[in-house]
Amino acid sequence: MWEVRLFGWSSPPGGYLKLNFDGTHSSAGAAAGFVLRDWRGRLIQAGTRFLEDAPILVAEATAMRDGIKAALATGFRKLVVEGDNKVVIQAIKGQIHTPWQIQNLIQDILNMIPAHVHCLFQHTYREGNLAADWMAKFGCIMRSVSILYFSFPVHRDFLSILRSDNLGRTLERRVA
Repeated sequence: MWEVRLFGWSSPPGGYLKLNFDGTHSSAGAAAGFVLRDWRGRLIQAGTRFLEDAPILVAEATAMRDGIKAALATGFRKLVVEGDNKVVIQAIKGQIHTPWQIQNLIQDILNMIPAHVHCLFQHTYREGNLAADWMAKFGCIMRSVSILYFSFPVHRDFLSILRSDNLGRTLERRVA
């Protein structure tokens, strides 16, 4: 039996930052992207990097690492980390045996988070991760192997996604 549910981006609790991360793969190669917003939905920072021939799992974990590094640099101590790759989320939470391709990335992430920082890791559906997906795809276009940081919307399509998220836009998805 299928049912239809509504999914979209939701703001974090007051006082938290929310990091959405994503990786993508195209004919150009792989890229990682992240978006960091506060509890009001305001863009704090976004970033992307091109990873050439990296597997998608590496792109996803790299996006998480890059985003957490950016979040920690803000000085906030409360962070919600959200992505649409269940393997990366389960690996960081210790729920599965970490695939060998991302073992070092997951360990780097765990080592960089100070004990006084509260991180909640959670899975979201693709519909709740559109801004990070856009940033990852932008990385394939930019093809910069150094991470590019943005503290402003870099394109009208990206701005449109941020606005839609803040307005509570939801998309339908059939789930079992």
